[in-house]
Amino acid sequence: MINNRAFTLIELLVVVLIIGILAAVALPQYKTAVGKARLTQLLTLSKSVKDAQEVYFLANSRYTNDWAELPLSLQGTTTGAVLRGNEGWTLELRLSSDAPEINGIYATDSRLPGLLLIVGYQYASPDGGYWNNRRSCYAVKTNSDANILCQRVANTKHALNSGQHWRYDF
Repeated sequence: MINNRAFTLIELLVVVLIIGILAAVALPQYKTAVGKARLTQLLTLSKSVKDAQEVYFLANSRYTNDWAELPLSLQGTTTGAVLRGNEGWTLELRLSSDAPEINGIYATDSRLPGLLLIVGYQYASPDGGYWNNRRSCYAVKTNSDANILCQRVANTKHALNSGQHWRYDF
Protein backbone atom coordinates (compact mmCIF):
# COMPACT_ATOMS: atom_id res chain seq x y z
CA MET A 1 0.00 0.00 0.00
CA ILE A 2 1.40 3.37 -1.09
CA ASN A 3 0.86 6.35 1.24
CA ASN A 4 0.61 9.45 -0.99
CA ARG A 5 0.71 12.68 1.06
CA ALA A 6 1.02 15.27 -1.74
CA PHE A 7 -1.68 17.63 -3.01
CA THR A 8 -3.05 17.01 -6.45
CA LEU A 9 -2.95 19.68 -9.12
CA ILE A 10 -6.75 19.97 -9.01
CA GLU A 11 -6.70 20.63 -5.25
CA LEU A 12 -4.09 23.36 -5.67
CA LEU A 13 -6.05 24.98 -8.50
CA VAL A 14 -9.22 25.00 -6.38
CA VAL A 15 -7.38 26.72 -3.52
CA VAL A 16 -5.89 29.32 -5.89
CA LEU A 17 -9.34 29.92 -7.41
CA ILE A 18 -10.92 30.44 -3.97
CA ILE A 19 -8.17 32.90 -2.97
CA GLY A 20 -8.66 34.78 -6.26
CA ILE A 21 -12.42 35.06 -5.72
CA LEU A 22 -11.94 36.32 -2.15
CA ALA A 23 -9.41 38.90 -3.34
CA ALA A 24 -11.72 40.08 -6.14
CA VAL A 25 -14.52 40.63 -3.61
CA ALA A 26 -12.37 42.18 -0.87
CA LEU A 27 -10.30 44.62 -2.95
CA PRO A 28 -13.17 46.95 -4.00
CA GLN A 29 -14.49 46.97 -0.43
CA TYR A 30 -11.03 47.84 0.87
CA LYS A 31 -10.68 50.62 -1.72
CA THR A 32 -14.06 52.08 -0.68
CA ALA A 33 -13.18 51.85 3.03
CA VAL A 34 -9.87 53.68 2.49
CA GLY A 35 -11.60 56.35 0.38
CA LYS A 36 -14.30 56.82 3.02
CA ALA A 37 -11.62 57.22 5.70
CA ARG A 38 -9.87 59.90 3.60
CA LEU A 39 -13.16 61.70 2.97
CA THR A 40 -13.97 61.55 6.68
CA GLN A 41 -10.55 63.07 7.40
CA LEU A 42 -11.39 65.89 4.97
CA LEU A 43 -14.71 66.42 6.72
CA THR A 44 -13.03 66.53 10.13
CA LEU A 45 -10.38 69.01 8.95
CA SER A 46 -13.04 71.18 7.29
CA LYS A 47 -15.21 71.16 10.40
CA SER A 48 -12.23 72.23 12.53
CA VAL A 49 -11.51 75.12 10.16
CA LYS A 50 -15.19 76.10 10.12
CA ASP A 51 -15.26 76.15 13.93
CA ALA A 52 -12.11 78.32 13.94
CA GLN A 53 -13.77 80.65 11.42
CA GLU A 54 -16.85 80.95 13.67
CA VAL A 55 -14.62 81.85 16.65
CA TYR A 56 -12.89 84.46 14.47
CA PHE A 57 -16.28 85.77 13.31
CA LEU A 58 -17.48 86.21 16.90
CA ALA A 59 -14.38 88.27 17.72
CA ASN A 60 -14.21 90.33 14.49
CA SER A 61 -17.73 90.29 12.95
CA ARG A 62 -16.34 88.86 9.71
CA TYR A 63 -14.73 85.74 8.29
CA THR A 64 -11.14 85.68 7.07
CA ASN A 65 -9.16 84.36 4.12
CA ASP A 66 -5.89 84.48 6.08
CA TRP A 67 -4.82 81.22 7.70
CA ALA A 68 -2.55 83.09 10.13
CA GLU A 69 -5.55 84.89 11.65
CA LEU A 70 -7.37 81.68 12.57
CA PRO A 71 -6.99 80.18 16.05
CA LEU A 72 -5.94 76.87 14.54
CA SER A 73 -2.71 75.04 13.81
CA LEU A 74 -2.70 72.73 10.81
CA GLN A 75 0.51 71.46 9.24
CA GLY A 76 0.93 72.32 5.59
CA THR A 77 1.98 74.86 3.00
CA THR A 78 -0.05 78.05 2.70
CA THR A 79 -0.53 79.92 -0.56
CA GLY A 80 -3.01 82.75 -0.09
CA ALA A 81 -6.30 81.23 1.05
CA VAL A 82 -5.15 77.68 0.19
CA LEU A 83 -3.55 75.25 2.64
CA ARG A 84 -1.96 72.08 1.26
CA GLY A 85 -1.23 69.20 3.61
CA ASN A 86 1.62 66.74 3.19
CA GLU A 87 -0.82 63.81 2.92
CA GLY A 88 -2.40 65.16 -0.30
CA TRP A 89 -5.37 67.15 1.01
CA THR A 90 -6.06 70.78 0.16
CA LEU A 91 -8.27 73.23 2.08
CA GLU A 92 -9.33 76.54 0.57
CA LEU A 93 -11.02 79.40 2.42
CA ARG A 94 -13.59 81.04 0.16
CA LEU A 95 -15.28 84.36 0.80
CA SER A 96 -17.47 86.27 -1.61
CA SER A 97 -19.56 89.29 -0.76
CA ASP A 98 -21.39 88.88 -4.09
CA ALA A 99 -22.46 85.31 -3.37
CA PRO A 100 -22.25 84.63 0.39
CA GLU A 101 -24.04 81.30 -0.02
CA ILE A 102 -20.84 79.84 -1.48
CA ASN A 103 -18.68 80.97 1.43
CA GLY A 104 -16.99 78.11 3.18
CA ILE A 105 -14.16 75.63 3.20
CA TYR A 106 -13.54 73.79 -0.07
CA ALA A 107 -11.68 70.53 0.57
CA THR A 108 -10.11 68.12 -1.91
CA ASP A 109 -7.66 65.25 -1.73
CA SER A 110 -5.32 64.24 -4.55
CA ARG A 111 -5.95 60.60 -3.60
CA LEU A 112 -9.69 61.12 -4.19
CA PRO A 113 -9.90 62.39 -7.77
CA GLY A 114 -13.19 63.86 -8.93
CA LEU A 115 -14.40 64.68 -5.41
CA LEU A 116 -14.97 68.04 -3.66
CA LEU A 117 -16.25 68.57 -0.14
CA ILE A 118 -17.75 71.92 0.90
CA VAL A 119 -18.50 72.97 4.47
CA GLY A 120 -20.30 76.32 4.49
CA TYR A 121 -20.30 79.11 7.03
CA GLN A 122 -23.40 80.52 8.65
CA TYR A 123 -25.45 82.40 6.09
CA ALA A 124 -28.82 84.12 6.25
CA SER A 125 -30.25 84.09 2.71
CA PRO A 126 -32.45 86.88 1.31
CA ASP A 127 -35.42 84.50 1.07
CA GLY A 128 -35.38 84.02 4.84
CA GLY A 129 -33.47 80.75 4.83
CA TYR A 130 -30.57 80.20 7.17
CA TRP A 131 -27.72 77.80 6.48
CA ASN A 132 -25.45 76.68 9.24
CA ASN A 133 -22.85 74.02 8.69
CA ARG A 134 -24.08 73.29 5.17
CA ARG A 135 -22.16 70.28 3.94
CA SER A 136 -22.10 69.09 0.35
CA CYS A 137 -20.09 66.43 -1.43
CA TYR A 138 -19.61 66.95 -5.17
CA ALA A 139 -18.58 64.06 -7.41
CA VAL A 140 -17.73 64.20 -11.09
CA LYS A 141 -20.51 62.33 -12.90
CA THR A 142 -18.07 60.10 -14.78
CA ASN A 143 -16.19 59.00 -11.62
CA SER A 144 -18.09 56.10 -10.08
CA ASP A 145 -15.68 55.81 -7.11
CA ALA A 146 -16.25 59.46 -6.14
CA ASN A 147 -20.03 59.02 -6.46
CA ILE A 148 -19.99 55.93 -4.24
CA LEU A 149 -17.94 57.76 -1.59
CA CYS A 150 -20.24 60.79 -1.61
CA GLN A 151 -23.29 58.53 -1.35
CA ARG A 152 -21.80 56.63 1.59
CA VAL A 153 -20.71 59.73 3.52
CA ALA A 154 -23.93 61.63 2.81
CA ASN A 155 -25.86 58.43 3.54
CA THR A 156 -28.23 59.10 0.68
CA LYS A 157 -28.73 58.00 -2.90
CA HIS A 158 -30.49 61.21 -3.81
CA ALA A 159 -28.22 63.48 -5.78
CA LEU A 160 -28.80 66.93 -7.19
CA ASN A 161 -27.55 67.55 -10.70
CA SER A 162 -25.05 70.39 -10.74
CA GLY A 163 -23.54 70.67 -14.23
CA GLN A 164 -20.70 68.15 -14.55
CA HIS A 165 -21.15 66.96 -10.95
CA TRP A 166 -23.61 65.19 -8.72
CA ARG A 167 -24.18 67.02 -5.43
CA TYR A 168 -24.95 65.18 -2.22
CA ASP A 169 -26.09 67.33 0.73
CA PHE A 170 -25.84 66.03 4.25
